[in-house]
Amino acid sequence: MKKLILLFIGLFITVISQALTVVSTAGGLYNVIHSSGNIKIVSDITVTGTIDARDFSTMRDSMPNLQSVNLSGANIVAYTGTGGTVSTSSTVYPANEIPENAFHGKSGLSSIILPSSTTSIANEAFIWCAYLTSVTIPSSVTSIGSYAFYSCTNLSSITIPPSVTSIGDNAFYLCSSLTSINIPLSINSIGNLAFAGCTGLTSIYAYAATPSGLTSSINVFYSVDKSTCILHVPIGSKTAYQGAIQWQDFTTIEEGLPAAVNNAMASKLKISIQNGHVILTGVTVGELITVYNLQGIAIYNQKADTEEVTVSLPAHGIYVVRVGTESVKVMY
Repeated sequence: MKKLILLFIGLFITVISQALTVVSTAGGLYNVIHSSGNIKIVSDITVTGTIDARDFSTMRDSMPNLQSVNLSGANIVAYTGTGGTVSTSSTVYPANEIPENAFHGKSGLSSIILPSSTTSIANEAFIWCAYLTSVTIPSSVTSIGSYAFYSCTNLSSITIPPSVTSIGDNAFYLCSSLTSINIPLSINSIGNLAFAGCTGLTSIYAYAATPSGLTSSINVFYSVDKSTCILHVPIGSKTAYQGAIQWQDFTTIEEGLPAAVNNAMASKLKISIQNGHVILTGVTVGELITVYNLQGIAIYNQKADTEEVTVSLPAHGIYVVRVGTESVKVMY
C-alpha cells in the first residue's frame, strides 16, 4: 500500500508540472503547446522561432501553471490585430518589443529570459508579477516603459544594461526586495517615481560622471531610505551629485566607479577578449591596470610588469578596463 501511495504521488507531481521546449511561428504558440500535451500543466517553457503579442497572451492567460520562461532564442515580430495583450480592439504591436501588459498580473511567474533581440519593454509589461525574482534583460534594450515592473515585490536584483537610455514613470515602483541597482551612463531620462517604494535598496551605482537630470521628474527615489542607501558614483563626480536635485538627498555618496568610459583608446594600447580573458597589448610597464565589474568592484588591480597583460574574467558580463587615466568598456 505504501508503495502504491508513493507511486501515486510521483505520478501526481509529474501531471501538475511539465517542462517544455517548442519551436513557434508567430501566433501559433497555443497550438504547438496544446498538441504537445495539456497546456495548463506546463510550468517551464523554452521557446525558439518567432512569436508576437498573441503568443504573450497565450503564456499569460492560457498557462496557469507557468513559472519559468526562456525566450532567448525567440524573435518578436510585429503584429496588428485584436488577439494581443492589450484589449479586444485592434492594436499595433511593434517588432522586438515586450508588449504592453505582456505578463500583467501573472502571479506565478518567477523567472524570465527575454529574447536577445529585444529593444524595448513596453508599459506595464510585468506589472503586478508579485513572485517574479529574476529577469534577464539583453544589452539590445534601449527603453523600459512606465509601470514595467510595478509591484514586482520579490524582484531582488536586476541589471539595467548600458544600452538603456530611458526608464519610464513608476517603472520599478514597489520592485521592495530590490537591494541594489545599476544605473548605466547611457541613461538620459528617468521618469516620475521610477524607483519609489524600493524600500530594500542599500546600494545605487550611478555610472554617469554628470548626474542624470531629475529636475522635471517627481520623487524618483520616494521612500528609499537615503540615510542608509549608499550612492556610488564615478571618481571625481561626488561634488556634482551633491549639488544635483534628488541625488543630493543621499547622505552617503561614495566615489570609486571608473571616471570615464571610452569606446576606444587613442594610443598604442589594444584590448581584446579571448576565451574568457582580457588581453592588453602595448601597455606601458609600471602602469596601473584595474578591471571593474558592473557593481564597481575591482576584480583586478595591479601594475603592469610587461607590455602584454592577461586578465581572467570570472563570468560573462560587461566590464570596465582602466589603464592609467583611460577606461574602456568590454563585453564577454
